Amino acid sequence: GKELPITDGENTFNVNAGIVEYNKPITITFDAIIKSNDLAGQTVYNEANITAANNTEVVTASKTVNVLKPVLAISKISDKEKYTIQVSQTIPDAKAINVLVKDSDITEGVKINTDSIKVDDENATVNVQDNNVEILIPEIQYGKVVTITYTAHVESSSLAGQDVINKASVNCDNNKEVIETEDKANIYKPQLEINKSVERKEYNVGDTVNYTIEARQTVDGAKARKAYIIDEIDEGMAIDYASIKVETDSPYEIETTDSGFVIVIDSLDNTARITYSAKI
Repeated sequence: GKELPITDGENTFNVNAGIVEYNKPITITFDAIIKSNDLAGQTVYNEANITAANNTEVVTASKTVNVLKPVLAISKISDKEKYTIQVSQTIPDAKAINVLVKDSDITEGVKINTDSIKVDDENATVNVQDNNVEILIPEIQYGKVVTITYTAHVESSSLAGQDVINKASVNCDNNKEVIETEDKANIYKPQLEINKSVERKEYNVGDTVNYTIEARQTVDGAKARKAYIIDEIDEGMAIDYASIKVETDSPYEIETTDSGFVIVIDSLDNTARITYSAKI
């Protein structure tokens, strides 16, 4: 069709259509962008009118459209030291703009491994400060689930045996309502057992006695951090320190003392076996 003169106003426009004849309608199309997040969930009203020089009656037509308001959902679960957060938008055809996920209520004594944070949205940005995590996702549409994972380790031994509650929240520019979720995890408390044995019960002076120590952690899934095994022997016996052997999957250190030795095992999750000999 032919171009018509258009006069722009403040979010309005006028079109001079010239002569409009019977059965020859003029079609005008335009686009409008919803810029205000405050309109989410609202009904938007638009009106057009027409008048002519030879009939000044103003004839109007109007149209309303509903602006979709996203509704966010969030979940957080833990599996030992790994945390998984999932965020979605639940309203068909709606999209959440600038989705902000916060994980800032970490229990004191639990430390986030910042290098482990992963988000399966390449456009997301991650900010970590003072053990608080904020993740900004530009957009989440209906049907998309964004998954965030990270690991955290328990630094405080005082948390052993306690329930730790960690929270996460989400909101977005076009729905400021903060949706929260929480995960409750029990921090394992290790239980230790120790047994010491010899090959036989009777020895003579000058004999060499072969000892075996077995230290066990008995709670499934738990780990004893810095497990100290202290062995002391009677005066008059001489330990062969070169004979000390430690069977464990964890790093360890051996410290000698005046009356025996101390073995420090970094992490004991099952059984450690120690053997050594001493001369009477």
